Amino acid sequence: MRSFYKSVLEEEDRRNEAIIEATKSVATVDSDKIKNVDNGEENALLTKAEKINKEVGYQKVQINDSGELVDDRQLLSAGLNVVKKRPVDNTKSTNSGRSISISDTKKPATYRKDRRRETELIERQLLAQEKRKRQEIESSKERIISQVKSRKTDDSISQARERYLARKKANQNTTD
Repeated sequence: MRSFYKSVLEEEDRRNEAIIEATKSVATVDSDKIKNVDNGEENALLTKAEKINKEVGYQKVQINDSGELVDDRQLLSAGLNVVKKRPVDNTKSTNSGRSISISDTKKPATYRKDRRRETELIERQLLAQEKRKRQEIESSKERIISQVKSRKTDDSISQARERYLARKKANQNTTD
């Protein structure tokens, strides 16, 4: 899998280098010169663009309206597909003097309520989990203490054995 990604990246690098070479080799043409350009120069640009596109494998380089050789990144960065955002203040003041962030005003009230409910639910779950852990620890401590208390020592076991043997001997003497 690693070799596949490596080959993809190398191929992309080769395409990028070919495009950079093509854009460096072609000088930009002024709009006045475009009017005086004959078909020979246009054909040369077209052949260069076709050659680069064949090397790359897709329509990467084009000739724009002003007769310049450009790649698709230049077209996109020129603002054809980019929407400018209007600068906006981060806070708005209300009549109460309290400032509200823009993110709060854009979000619907239901979203904020849902978000608040979810955070409260998570907090309750965490508290319940901590409580369960504490109860488990306490119950395990109580169990250990009761086991220690109920544990029979060797002395108590030997004394119980002696009493048993004495009763057994007494029963044998009465039956004899």
